[in-house]
Amino acid sequence: MDNLDLHLENHKLTKTLPKQWVTFDKDKPDKEMFVMEDFACYLKKLYQSLMGIKKFYENDFNKDNNCTIDEYIALFNSAFNKIIKLLIPSDLVRKEILKSLKGEKREYDTLRFELLEKTPKYESCFKHDKDNNVVGFSDETFDKISKYAKQLFMIEKFCSFTTRKFWQQEITKVNQLDFNKPYKILVKCVFPDGWRKENKSKKLDKFMKSKKFHSTSLIDDRHFYNTFFAFSNQYALLIMDYEDNDFVCASATDSYSEEVIDRENLLKDKKIFSDILLQKDESIDDKVHKFYAEAVECETPKNILENVNLYTEVNVKDIKPKAVIAPNVASLRFAKEVAKEYGDLPVIIK
Repeated sequence: MDNLDLHLENHKLTKTLPKQWVTFDKDKPDKEMFVMEDFACYLKKLYQSLMGIKKFYENDFNKDNNCTIDEYIALFNSAFNKIIKLLIPSDLVRKEILKSLKGEKREYDTLRFELLEKTPKYESCFKHDKDNNVVGFSDETFDKISKYAKQLFMIEKFCSFTTRKFWQQEITKVNQLDFNKPYKILVKCVFPDGWRKENKSKKLDKFMKSKKFHSTSLIDDRHFYNTFFAFSNQYALLIMDYEDNDFVCASATDSYSEEVIDRENLLKDKKIFSDILLQKDESIDDKVHKFYAEAVECETPKNILENVNLYTEVNVKDIKPKAVIAPNVASLRFAKEVAKEYGDLPVIIK
């Protein structure tokens, strides 16, 4: 797996496993990063995406790769098992933890990721502060586990070279959209009062205009209402064509995405994300933009739509609307206003 480094060329890995779990940034009220929770979330999302590739795209994927999807899954399982045995060396302890989770009646492939969250923090593989709180990995453990983590990050990156092609092939061009035929489109919901209306301020408005990364939803003819805030009486849907350079990552569920601009995030809902979930780190217009999300770059359209619950989240850099959908009669006037705001875009009535 280490030899794959040679083939990354200009494709930078943004994700890293933090050695230290506490930030001492005086400007941040929260100090702790939830590293093990982030790692468990990331690995579960990555594994689900790999299994989706196998289920829906195996032949096409294998034709486009030097490694088959089965080989990537085997590499994933090998690295994951080494990490678990490093953090929980006792077979008995691992079995006891799994036994405590079995009551939830889920398969091992789901339960095993929670082993990371349930890792006993008294183990010597962690560093502790004077109050015995975990503040990071021990030096010896980090030297080993960071190598395995990098292998997993590389699996995601290499698989994404092919999965991006599936998006390109499957997303319906706006000028070819016909609601009487099967389609897949990327849409972004907009509302008359805007989002976060309760927190409006000049500072927030300026921050929102500075954002470079945005959330969209993948919908098709079976999942038209699986979008953020689709239960609203009035809203409009901005439709985008898929553009490979703008695609960042995707998830079948809310990815809780957050953007940090010059170390500031006025929309922080969740926590301090660790760099395990760092999707993009770019300097744009003399500002450093860091984009975080509980999602992976190698997720695929069919796997997302097969597993969507409330709404999907497909994260993109920049939004370039091509048309506006009025999802109901009550939204038509608002949809026309939105279309005018974005340069007299065509309005489609659903």
